[in-house]
Amino acid sequence: MRLSVYTYLFERDSQCYLYNSETGLFSEIRHALYERLFNEDFDSLEDGVKDHLKKSKIIVEEEKLYDYYYAQKLQFLADIAVKDSLHLTIAPTIACNFDCPYCYEGRKAATTMSDKVIDKLIAFVRGYEQLRKLHVMWYGGEPLMAFPVIKKIVMKIKKELPDIQFSQSIVTNGYLLSEEVIAFMHEHAFRDIQISLDGTEEHHNKTRCLKKSGKGTFSIIIENLKKLVEAMPPEFKVSLRINISKDNEDDFAEMYTKLKQMFPHKNVNPYPGYIRVPSRSERRMCYNSFCGKDVYYFQRRMAQKGIPMPFYPQKQGKGCMVSHNDALLIGPTGDVFKCWDDINDPIMKVGHIADKSLTNPTLICQYQLECSAYDDPHCKECLLFPVCEGGCTRLRYMNKYMGKHFDVCSYLKDPHILEECLLSSTKHKTK
Repeated sequence: MRLSVYTYLFERDSQCYLYNSETGLFSEIRHALYERLFNEDFDSLEDGVKDHLKKSKIIVEEEKLYDYYYAQKLQFLADIAVKDSLHLTIAPTIACNFDCPYCYEGRKAATTMSDKVIDKLIAFVRGYEQLRKLHVMWYGGEPLMAFPVIKKIVMKIKKELPDIQFSQSIVTNGYLLSEEVIAFMHEHAFRDIQISLDGTEEHHNKTRCLKKSGKGTFSIIIENLKKLVEAMPPEFKVSLRINISKDNEDDFAEMYTKLKQMFPHKNVNPYPGYIRVPSRSERRMCYNSFCGKDVYYFQRRMAQKGIPMPFYPQKQGKGCMVSHNDALLIGPTGDVFKCWDDINDPIMKVGHIADKSLTNPTLICQYQLECSAYDDPHCKECLLFPVCEGGCTRLRYMNKYMGKHFDVCSYLKDPHILEECLLSSTKHKTK
């Protein structure tokens, strides 16, 4: 017998605690049991206690030590090859009406998808012969600057692919959410939207201003948001990303409170969007970025102000759209990418919708297989493997193939922070 890889023991204020990240169990235990578990003195345990610990996966047979890891790895590999569903992030344009200084998309030509590319896009989707479910995430640039293109694609999908279960979402800055756009979203059953704000009106208008005039955009976005929430059905989800850096971190509590008061009992979720801007060398994140422990200490400050924060570790899947064959990003010229951050980098292109197959198998395999948590020996031995997403795959790629040194691990790897998160979630604690 052995302690599970996912079992963690610690003492605090003369009390003894046990946590298991696979099962989510967190318990205060007697010192005598703590000492026996710490010393791995399992033979001295009563049979009933030992059986309970085995059932709770606190202790495991030696040969079963990595059962959870390998089961998850097999599921991950199986999910890569899903063929009956397709998740497309479509950028109908990379043009944008805003001029945000931290935008990773850079200053590129304002290309918009042509009718010819739209036809190729429909043919591309039709090429998935086993397809049953299609989800489209509209992205940009600012996708609503190409609203006529969105309408054309939606109508073509519904007309030419009527048997496919079709759903859609949108990421937008919210400035162009006109009554026409909202009516279209309602009619064609958009299921959710993400809108970003850069903190309070004062801070927002300094960074998210109109490209040509420099005019602030906060008030118009808020008015559009009110119209949207009023018009859409209750199940429609509104995610309000409040961008946070070290320059405006105190804005979140104020904005959270105002937005919750503005939209009581509505499916509107304000959440912190942590700005992460690489340093000039692109070897780490710059000082004003929020990452690692900064996130935890920020969340603790927000909790002290009465803002609910998710401290207790929850089980997570591994990877993102980069890690799965059924998820692709399509740019306005029909180029295909695997990551949102790659959209303006021709080196990171994996193909074109007119190609019969993806043309950069090396990058795809590097992303999906060689840069996953399952290719990292540290992850196999990590206590936090069940509750960590594995870190950003693109940052893993940059570390492995471009000589960068980004930290991709969870802030929970710090034992003090892990213990604080467990102890602050007393509702999960059992005797």
